[in-house]
Amino acid sequence: MSSSDPSLRVARGELPIGTVFDGRFRSTGVLGRGGFSIVYEGVQLQLDRRVAIKVMAQGLEHEVIKRFFREAKTAARIQHPNVVRIFDYGIMGKIPYIVMEPFEGHDLEEELAVNGAMEAARFLPLFSECLGGLGAAHRQGIVHKDLKPCNLVLTGSGTRREALRIIDFGTASLSEGQERLTRTGAICGTAMYMSPEYVQHRAVTPALDVYQMGLILVEGLTGRPAITAESPYDCLMQHISGDLAVPAALRDGPLGPLIARCVALDPRDRFADAGEARVALQELDLSALNISLPRVRTSGSLDPVERDADDVDPDERTRLDLGPYDSQVTRFEVLPAATIPFATPQEHTRVVEVSEPPSSAAATAVGLGLGTLTLAILAGLVVLAVLAWSVWMMQSP
Repeated sequence: MSSSDPSLRVARGELPIGTVFDGRFRSTGVLGRGGFSIVYEGVQLQLDRRVAIKVMAQGLEHEVIKRFFREAKTAARIQHPNVVRIFDYGIMGKIPYIVMEPFEGHDLEEELAVNGAMEAARFLPLFSECLGGLGAAHRQGIVHKDLKPCNLVLTGSGTRREALRIIDFGTASLSEGQERLTRTGAICGTAMYMSPEYVQHRAVTPALDVYQMGLILVEGLTGRPAITAESPYDCLMQHISGDLAVPAALRDGPLGPLIARCVALDPRDRFADAGEARVALQELDLSALNISLPRVRTSGSLDPVERDADDVDPDERTRLDLGPYDSQVTRFEVLPAATIPFATPQEHTRVVEVSEPPSSAAATAVGLGLGTLTLAILAGLVVLAVLAWSVWMMQSP
């Protein structure tokens, strides 16, 4: 393979600017790079329309390409102004690409790192509309499963059109009936934002996304993550124990009960989906914060994706009966943990492998100890059996 081969250049993140994809789209610049993909700014030639082109940056295995296109088809099902739209996707030679709506802005993680906590009067309306976009995904049977500040993009900052928009459905889980691409024993996501039931049971429902949005709500208003541990393992233990860093002023204020319900340990105690959480946020008395949020529009709305929680069929909401390590009771499948292409410019998502979901730190330590002891006993038995067989063979005529 020569150094000018396009598939080699894209593996290095060096696809030349001006590359034309299938005669329809041309790259004009670079928007961002990640560990698994690179996003170019571009133009749709026939329509002279600005686009963003996401190209796989490494790995051309068949399963990886299938996951790449799964992301495109998943996100394309969601029609909401707070979800970045997907226009098209394809494969040029061995180079898969996704064409999406261009957006100018920066992610929430960068906003908080540079400017600190956001004022409630600014953040809560943005957060409410973002819940609307997530609710549209939930009504399509889609759980994002990796919501975090770097997957929420602030567009139109400083204008009346400022919005908080969801990107990166590379790890999303789909409702039953879709092709399953699961690797047994693996969980996928970002340790600081994993829900307790997912860590313990691999359980995936809209309540998982609600938990992550609750963490983001705390982080947006305080400028600090609710999970403070440094190692991935300690992060998971914090989730399981419910040891979240929520300042007393926030916990005891008007948003306290809503946050508590979003991050409840038992998913059955949370809002069933993002739409229900949004209705609860709209109905809060935030006069102490000098904020008045408009009520969610119901039937007859100009926005077809908006519905009041009371209008949602209860059968559409997935409630869990969490037995021991039982995630099969849900209607949602878990996508694989390995080598998933992400849209974010930075590499934030860690893949965490666990052989058995720990119910607590102590139980995990005990389980590991028992497992080691069991292996040692089995190894000893094997050695004794081999010795006995050898003695028997030597004594046999």
